[in-house]
Amino acid sequence: MINLLPPQFKEELKMEESYRMTLILGILITLFFVSLGLVLLSVNLYLTGQVESQQISIQAADREIKTPEAIATEEKIISLNKTVSGLNSFYQKQIKASASLEEIAGILPEGSYATQISFTPNPEGKDYNFKVSFSGFAETRQILFQLKQNIENNGDFSDLYFPPSNWVEPNDVNFTLTFFIK
Repeated sequence: MINLLPPQFKEELKMEESYRMTLILGILITLFFVSLGLVLLSVNLYLTGQVESQQISIQAADREIKTPEAIATEEKIISLNKTVSGLNSFYQKQIKASASLEEIAGILPEGSYATQISFTPNPEGKDYNFKVSFSGFAETRQILFQLKQNIENNGDFSDLYFPPSNWVEPNDVNFTLTFFIK
C-alpha cells in the first residue's frame, strides 16, 4: 500500500496515533491504580473488621474473668505475695549463728572447752555479723595460747581481745575473750 498523503499530513497522523496510544496507556494505568486502590481498601476494611471482632471477643472474655470471685481471689493472691515477700526479706536478713558456733567449736584445742558463749548481733553499718563474748576453761596456759593462735589465724574472726587476767594462772585457767565474726 502506497501512502500518497503529503508529509505534513503523514506527520499529523503519526502524532494522532501517538496521542491515542498515550491516552490508551494512561487510561489503562489509571484503571490499574484505581483497581489496586479498591483491592487495598477492601483488604483494609476486612482486616479492620477482624481486629474489631477480636477486640469484642477479648472484652467479653475480660468481663467473664473479672467476676467478683476472680477479683477477690486476685486481691488475696496479691496480699499473700506481699506477705511471702516480707517473710523472705526477713529470713534473708537473719544471720545464722549455728555456722559460727561450729567454727568456734572447731578452733577449740584439745584440753579446753567453752562454758559460756554470747552472740550480739551486728548493729547496722558495722562490718561484722556478731560480737562474740566467750568464757571457758583451759588446762594450761599453753592451750590458751594455742586457742589465741587459732582465732588469730582464722580469717572470719577479727579484733580479738584477751584480758591480761587470762594469763596469770599457769594451769586450770578460766578465761574470757571477745572477738568479732565477719
